[in-house]
Amino acid sequence: MDFDSWKMASPSTYPDLTLYLVTDSTPAILGERDLCRVVEEAVKGGVTIVQYRDKHAETSDMITTAQKLHKITRKYQIPLLVNDRVDVASAVGAEGVHLGQDDMHISEARKILGDHAIIGVSVANMEEAENAFQHGADYLGVGTMFPTPTKTDTKSIIGTAGTRAILEAIAVQGIDMPCVAIGGIKSGNVQRVLYQTSSVSPYFSLAGLAVVSEIMGSTAPLASAQELRSLISTGGSVFYSPTPPNILPETDLSTLLSQIPSITRLHAKTNPLSHNMMNTVVQNFAANVCLAAGASPIMSPNGLEAADLAGLRGGLVINMGTLTPDSMQNYLLATAEYNRLGSPTVFDPVGGGGAGGRGPAVEGRMAGG
Repeated sequence: MDFDSWKMASPSTYPDLTLYLVTDSTPAILGERDLCRVVEEAVKGGVTIVQYRDKHAETSDMITTAQKLHKITRKYQIPLLVNDRVDVASAVGAEGVHLGQDDMHISEARKILGDHAIIGVSVANMEEAENAFQHGADYLGVGTMFPTPTKTDTKSIIGTAGTRAILEAIAVQGIDMPCVAIGGIKSGNVQRVLYQTSSVSPYFSLAGLAVVSEIMGSTAPLASAQELRSLISTGGSVFYSPTPPNILPETDLSTLLSQIPSITRLHAKTNPLSHNMMNTVVQNFAANVCLAAGASPIMSPNGLEAADLAGLRGGLVINMGTLTPDSMQNYLLATAEYNRLGSPTVFDPVGGGGAGGRGPAVEGRMAGG
């Protein structure tokens, strides 16, 4: 079955946004690697849809590259979209386009590309989401999730809270529109994104995650795509919770307080590991508190140990009171490992609004983790 026949035969499952690759041809990301080769390896590894994005190439060069990419995506029966450029998408017969808020209007793009074209739209708030839905978008690209060097002209960073708010508003209004999150998403924060954007409605959640540099900048794009697909498949379900999530959905303070004895008993019974990357002033105090509460503390500032420690299914506590360039790198290494396994992290941004590099360090830590 050729791609067009497959597309028409499977409207209910099209498009699959699970792992959405956005290309980047800049030397800072792609380096000396061949764009088409990276994309094909990524598709082999599990990418389900490809968006060709190039803000600087001449139109003729874009058409040539898009034709090469389309040959690859058709081979593996996944769609190719072109960022912004409806003319390029039309010229190469791509399956659709992805439009920003300042690009061609959806209705005009639909006239050019036809009813069966996939048209996605970037949104950062509910007003933009409603407008895209009303004018016939096929999916929404929600973001920007985190700051990212691959796109410096972003108008707003909405984070996981902003994304969740949009998802919930869409669900409440009964809008049937798949959404993919984009912006600074990588293997170290995939499960955090899925977990923290989970809607209170069981009927609506992200349809997929869009990534750029995690694959385009990888020396092993096939392996990177495979890892991302694996992380997405487990979603937020592996995250630790002291009580089943349905016990404490949204409730009042008195109800929460009533749960403390049972949670405390469970904590003492399970004796979880508490990995502390701690301000040197309070290390001894923190260790004693952990012991008194029934946990097993280890005071390890070495991020390279985090892979083994995270595997013990405990939690990570970071107190950045004693901040150095080396400690910041260790915090990021450790956070990535705990996020990868879905284990909890508590971050104390001591002096986050203070002098020196503490502010940028907090921003980098929160986005990177």
